Amino acid sequence: MTYVEGDSVRQAALDGPHASLRATVAHLGHGALRPHPGSVEVPPSSLAVRATKAADKGHGLVLRVYNVADHDVSAEVRLYGPLSKATVANLNEQEQEEPVINPRGKVSLPVRGNEIVTLRFQL
Repeated sequence: MTYVEGDSVRQAALDGPHASLRATVAHLGHGALRPHPGSVEVPPSSLAVRATKAADKGHGLVLRVYNVADHDVSAEVRLYGPLSKATVANLNEQEQEEPVINPRGKVSLPVRGNEIVTLRFQL
């Protein structure tokens, strides 16, 4: 299956959980890398992305992050590309609450120390 550049995350979400995405390694280079549609920014550095996948039900993308620090942090997750809705979900992907999406498209939410948070994005 081939995805059009810049639309791979949206297309994978529409194809369902059996869609295959290919990861590649990029070597360190000079200069700044512009965000590519479909890429995700997850600051601060204590948050580790544990999983990205198509939602089990409906159309969407699921992102799981883990706070490796022992203290609470404030996350500002950003999915580059079209985003209609973001929700915090449990591990079964059932919606729990809607976090704040600021005008720049960043999802702001608190993450406790050593906590795993599941976000579901509607594309």
